[in-house]
Amino acid sequence: MKLLFNATTDLKELLGFLDADLTFENFKTDLNHATLDIVKLIGKTTYDRIEAHFSSTDPFVLGADGVTEAEMNELVTKAQLPIALFANLALESNTDLSHTNSGRTVKVGGDEKQPWEWQIEKDNAAQRKRGYKALDILIDELDSLEVTEWLQSDEFLKSKEYFIHTVDLFEDVYPINKSRQLYLRLIPFMGDSEEEYIEPIIGTTRFDALKENILDAALTVADKKLLKRINKVVGFFALADAFKTLPVEMFPDGIVIYREKGRMSSEARSETMLFFFNKANYHLSKLEASVSKLDVVDTEINETITGLDAGTKFINL
Repeated sequence: MKLLFNATTDLKELLGFLDADLTFENFKTDLNHATLDIVKLIGKTTYDRIEAHFSSTDPFVLGADGVTEAEMNELVTKAQLPIALFANLALESNTDLSHTNSGRTVKVGGDEKQPWEWQIEKDNAAQRKRGYKALDILIDELDSLEVTEWLQSDEFLKSKEYFIHTVDLFEDVYPINKSRQLYLRLIPFMGDSEEEYIEPIIGTTRFDALKENILDAALTVADKKLLKRINKVVGFFALADAFKTLPVEMFPDGIVIYREKGRMSSEARSETMLFFFNKANYHLSKLEASVSKLDVVDTEINETITGLDAGTKFINL
């Protein structure tokens, strides 16, 4: 896979804090790995469109989607930044120590001092947060420009299969700062929640009908009311499951708050997951109650129709 970089100067323009003696060759492996991660998020065809523009020496030709040369240049820069940040983070994690024939060593002496572990962790977290923000900006730009390859990619279209099919709908459940990269990573967890909790409660017939009505933009008032409850269940269970495995820096500030000095991050993470699970189960019980009422109404309607078929003169409504 071709990279969006040609030399160290490309990297230094993006990451001004890099040392002058860093070489492009040292970055190449980690740039490749970071690029593969970006491709998984935006799709290969989308990345190829950006890379082809970066590498091209031919006169620019306006595509059918109307994205201009200046806008493509911006897309290249917006794709380069998260790749460079995550590649640098990976490189630094392997160069904090020197790997020698005698094992791992630390340089001590001169004017440079080895940072404390907490300083390294804080810097890593800051770089990851900046990287995820850069991904959000890249995806927002792809959305805004309506890049054809992006709009037709599996990565973009797969969200349409689920009840919470836009980031705005997820915002109605819980604020995630409209983070598109986080929303895309939540999709598999939403699928699990729908299959495990929603379909068994509302039944396959109602489940499939709701999906079809969403696609056809034919939702009734009752559908919308039911979906509001469904989305709360799906969203909170997805957040709880995702919070077990995804880096905390992907999530908005304020989800995890370290209120006490020296408090273990694992304890804070556990409390946050428990909060999401409790919210999910609360809304699950609300959904079950709502569906039970719907089932009673459906039964009464069916009995009424049966009564009509039998030729009865009076109907108890």
